[in-house]
Amino acid sequence: MGITVNNKAMTIREMCKQFPYLHKEKIAFEKKQSEYKTERGFMNHLKKLNAQYEQKANRKDIRSMTIKLSWKRSSVWGYNPHGRVWVTYQDGTGEYRDGYTCSGCGYDKASTVLSQIFNDFMSGMAWRMRRTKKQVPYGMTLNGWFPHFDYGVGENCYYRIAEFFGGTMKKVAWDDAFDQYEVEFKPKKKAS
Repeated sequence: MGITVNNKAMTIREMCKQFPYLHKEKIAFEKKQSEYKTERGFMNHLKKLNAQYEQKANRKDIRSMTIKLSWKRSSVWGYNPHGRVWVTYQDGTGEYRDGYTCSGCGYDKASTVLSQIFNDFMSGMAWRMRRTKKQVPYGMTLNGWFPHFDYGVGENCYYRIAEFFGGTMKKVAWDDAFDQYEVEFKPKKKAS
């Protein structure tokens, strides 16, 4: 589908200017996969996607996170992690969220729940680092459609990811049915 707006054909580059939070490959993919019958419908779809990505990109910087995983037995999949997180932002505000979980077998379940939490809360920090020259640690992608943290890659990757952002991650408590992590980032200096 060729896209025209106001009787003028739009290139992918022009769409990237109109939708700054969408990567050119994401726009091309959406254009190729589009089932919209009208160009207006497709452009509204891109507008909605751009707004979702903008919200993720504008997440606040984190000062600390306390992550707790409770391992609960499933009759089909063995033990599955159920995560909850307490977040303190650099501006002093905080947030609590739970409901993170996964099931199945054949991959690292703890890192899957950690990836869900990091994707929810650190997407803004990742967005602001997307053009870094630093070596990006295994377990995260900065140069794809939108920066994200990968799941099932192993819990140890998240220790290096925290270091990449100038922080530390420690496993401070654990037993057979419980893990607790503390993630800390250096306080941002206020502009004077």
